Amino acid sequence: MSDLYKYKVWCEDESIWVETDYRESSPTTCPNNNSHTITTSKTVSINTIPLDEKRAIDGKLMTHQTPRKRGTKTVFMGVDDQASNALLIGSGDNEFKLHHEIGDALTHVIIAEANMVVELNESWLYSSTLTCLNARNDDISVEFIPRVVDYGYVGVNTEEFSGSGLNDLTSSGTYSGTSSKDYRVRIVSTSPDVFKWSDDGGETWGEDVGITGSIQELELDVNIAFNATTGHTLEDEWRIKAVKPDPPYRNWNNYLVVPDSLGAGYGSLIDVFNDVSSPHLITSFNNNKYGGLVYAPDKEDSSTGELKPPQGCFFDANFNTETGLYEDITPNLTATGRFSMFTYPITLPGTNFIQKMPLLGNVIRYLGSHDIEQIGHGVRMVVTINTKSPDHDWWCCFDISVFRKRI
Repeated sequence: MSDLYKYKVWCEDESIWVETDYRESSPTTCPNNNSHTITTSKTVSINTIPLDEKRAIDGKLMTHQTPRKRGTKTVFMGVDDQASNALLIGSGDNEFKLHHEIGDALTHVIIAEANMVVELNESWLYSSTLTCLNARNDDISVEFIPRVVDYGYVGVNTEEFSGSGLNDLTSSGTYSGTSSKDYRVRIVSTSPDVFKWSDDGGETWGEDVGITGSIQELELDVNIAFNATTGHTLEDEWRIKAVKPDPPYRNWNNYLVVPDSLGAGYGSLIDVFNDVSSPHLITSFNNNKYGGLVYAPDKEDSSTGELKPPQGCFFDANFNTETGLYEDITPNLTATGRFSMFTYPITLPGTNFIQKMPLLGNVIRYLGSHDIEQIGHGVRMVVTINTKSPDHDWWCCFDISVFRKRI
């Protein structure tokens, strides 16, 4: 049976509007007198009784639509997911809060894990609530970045700086070696300051080299530079990790792109277990099971509004719900896969959730909309909180409202 409709018709004989009773189809005559003629072009439907009623699990009639996707539930999160296990959602170590005290760094960055395994905990970002105390035109930004994998990257892991003196070494260059190397730079003399370096993790060392304050090449396009030529401490040491995946992959626009053909020896695609975010970012992370494997969710077509699969993804993978690991990670040479790998933590398109929102005084601010955005697997939420001068004590915290699959 079809739904029932109530109509309003124009009676030409009486020159009045007349309402019908509920019926399945549009009337052809006047309800007051079936011999009267109506102007069918003016007939409008004014109410509907749906016979195929949508009811919630408690039996109540659903009379409005929510942006929450069916099969998901609302979760309010004040902490991130756990980096080491995508199955443990909302159990991470990074809380979404800051207490800034005078003398602290003016820019504070929180990098939160978002281990969205689509098969298990599909997640949609909905809204957020910001709370601040004693803010003085400070601001906050929230964006999403992908995890990254090694690709010819040369950088200093400041978490592994060993010493008590001046930590001012930076690295640059595009590594041209054929295999990964673990470089070490050690201060061996002061006044004048002199260093020596090793390319095998400190097993063997080269000759002493004076610090110039300019860019100095070690080898194979691996460059270092000290900001100061004096003031360093004897035996202080830095680690520089130069990485070259084998086999070589083409790098395009910060994506890790598979070769033109599979060829031989491609049974092991890449070391996706190696997460090198910490040299790029302020906050360091432990190695995790997912590396730079980033799931690309369906995107809305701007012309039709339909959800369509992503384009330009060069990897396929399957998730093992028993082990909690992705398996069968293989190249997709037609760029029709579901996963990408990134070599640099760029801001993903369309993920600037909050952009330099000013905070003033003691405020609770709700950031809500009637729209939702799916969060892809393998991304991190970067929260940047800036304290404006003059320096002052203040507090800031927030939560996010996420629609997550019922697991």
